[in-house]
Amino acid sequence: MTDDPMNLTANEASIDAILRSMTVADLELEDPPADLWSSIEASIALEEVVPVSDNVVDLTTQFRRRPTILVAAAAALIVLVGVFVASSGSDDSTYEVVGGAELTWADGFVDAGVDASAAAAILVDGDTEAVRLDETMLPAAPEGEDLELWLIGVDSTGELTIQSIGVIDDPSDDRAYEVPAGFDPDAFDTVLVDISFEPRDGVAAHSGASVVRGPIVDA
Repeated sequence: MTDDPMNLTANEASIDAILRSMTVADLELEDPPADLWSSIEASIALEEVVPVSDNVVDLTTQFRRRPTILVAAAAALIVLVGVFVASSGSDDSTYEVVGGAELTWADGFVDAGVDASAAAAILVDGDTEAVRLDETMLPAAPEGEDLELWLIGVDSTGELTIQSIGVIDDPSDDRAYEVPAGFDPDAFDTVLVDISFEPRDGVAAHSGASVVRGPIVDA
């Protein structure tokens, strides 16, 4: 793995470096010569056969050259970033479905989830694993809280390893939630997919307010 998370080419990396070096001063304009307009008026008034290019100052030379280059570079980089974001979104067409889970409400879960349900597809692409939610019927989270997606690994001793894999902004969105590399589903006897209500309090641990849950089974 490289240190560049966007995998930029040498030229793109050079553009990125230039953009990062910009300061407010780079965007300031230089003042034109004080006699610019009087010189233009004088040249128009004179009936001399002199090429216009010898008397008219090229106004573009009065701007700093670097900002012009940087603006073009910034535009190019924005296009590159846009392409990168578009290509690394929720499209899971390269994944293979290797398992699934039916998520349902159970006693002890939050009352708001009594009629809730969802299906989860377990996806693999090389060394990358992800979870995609389908057929979701989930309640809206209370004010100040979010729906959050979790994986719960249960080993042979019954010890739990709980891993958040993302906040569910839109349950109907066909999005693949990537599983962090540190969580290995193969290391557990059972893995559960869980959706819970989580308050926005900065606490990373599971709140215990599960809405639906279900075990993963192989496809």
